[in-house]
Amino acid sequence: MTRRRYLRGMEEPADPLPSPLSMLRVALAVFVLAWIFGPYTLRTAVPIWLVFLIALGLELHIFVGALARLRRVARTAGHTPSIGSATATWTRQTLCYLTARETRSSGSRTRARLTKR
Repeated sequence: MTRRRYLRGMEEPADPLPSPLSMLRVALAVFVLAWIFGPYTLRTAVPIWLVFLIALGLELHIFVGALARLRRVARTAGHTPSIGSATATWTRQTLCYLTARETRSSGSRTRARLTKR
């Protein structure tokens, strides 16, 4: 029986407070929601482009963080996925599907011609 290893040592206490970056993200998300659902005076005081840029920045930060985490996990697993391999796989699957579809349709036409005679 193999023992599972923890990602961090058990002697290290868990950090009770979130990081300042996490607190900033939450505060910005709350501000955007307050602007959308809040009082009219807030909507008139803050321009829409500023709220849009804040929301866009949050989305980009989450997206880039997910990509970095995916690459980190792939590196620790011993392989890194590449765009070229994904494209080659998609092309292969698409060609197999189209070939199978062509074969089925030409076979039904041949059967139809044979039954008409």
